[in-house]
Amino acid sequence: MKRALVIFSDRTELRKLWLLKRGYRHCFAIIEGRAGWAVFNPLSHYTEIETYPSLDEDEIVQFYQGLDFTVLRTQVREVPKKRAPLFPYTCVEAVKRTLGIHARAIVTPWQLYQYLENYHKIEKNSLTYPVF
Repeated sequence: MKRALVIFSDRTELRKLWLLKRGYRHCFAIIEGRAGWAVFNPLSHYTEIETYPSLDEDEIVQFYQGLDFTVLRTQVREVPKKRAPLFPYTCVEAVKRTLGIHARAIVTPWQLYQYLENYHKIEKNSLTYPVF
């Protein structure tokens, strides 16, 4: 499985997102590829894509933690062989699809953070995924 980093941020220029939990108002993913790491940052007005061909995982984690972002190490799951639930395009929905997550109950960055934290706790004790 490909390694991935999910970055959670408090920074947003959209006023309505200030209603979300502080520190978890936006999220994006960084995915390991053959030629390095690719940043997939879905914003409301466009999707930013960058590559980090010469940085290792720890350097990327330290960089974003230095910006006061929360970083979770995870992996891209095997994508279920069914259509993903239909939801509006948000940063959370984009990151869920990037990671192969089809959990309907996850709609905010904080819920995604909790899901991923739970996933890693369960993963250590079994081979099943949490389902919401």
